[in-house]
Amino acid sequence: MDRGKGHPPPGGGSRPSDQHRFVILAAALLWCGCGYRFSAGEARLPGGGRELRIAPVESAVAEAGFGGAFTERLRRVARRAGLELGDGPGVPVLRVRLLELGTVPRGIAAGSGPWVAREEEVRLAVEYELSPAPEAAAPRRLREGESFMAAPDLRGTQANRALAVQRALERLAERIIAECCREYGAP
Repeated sequence: MDRGKGHPPPGGGSRPSDQHRFVILAAALLWCGCGYRFSAGEARLPGGGRELRIAPVESAVAEAGFGGAFTERLRRVARRAGLELGDGPGVPVLRVRLLELGTVPRGIAAGSGPWVAREEEVRLAVEYELSPAPEAAAPRRLREGESFMAAPDLRGTQANRALAVQRALERLAERIIAECCREYGAP
């Protein structure tokens, strides 16, 4: 009876194969080294607090819907960082204003005749303040951009642009929450 690799030796003992050991070792290294945790982050605000109220984003751009989407992103990023959303008295309030949302051309990527795909970039600018702040501070301004391909068909271009805007809003939300925690007393 020929017992090939991977079969238990006679006597009933089982020994993990080299492949199983490698998989277990790789999983252990990835789990320890990737930074993933099963708990929320441990962000802190002024005075070491973890509770934050995020006011609805005020939008000064002509396109509808981005203020509400940005508010939800900010709240999700704050929860992921370990902050608790609240609205009681004495809770710091984050106020954000979406100032600009524009699209600028960056260059021709590929084309032939009327069928030209261009690279464009959406640019966003926001202003935010956390109150009460430990010291009187002017609102902070942040800018973010994201490139996308403008295709010959309008639907593809609008979908690419919408995705670029969503990515830029996500990065802005992450930057705002990180700066609030870092600048206002996070350990």
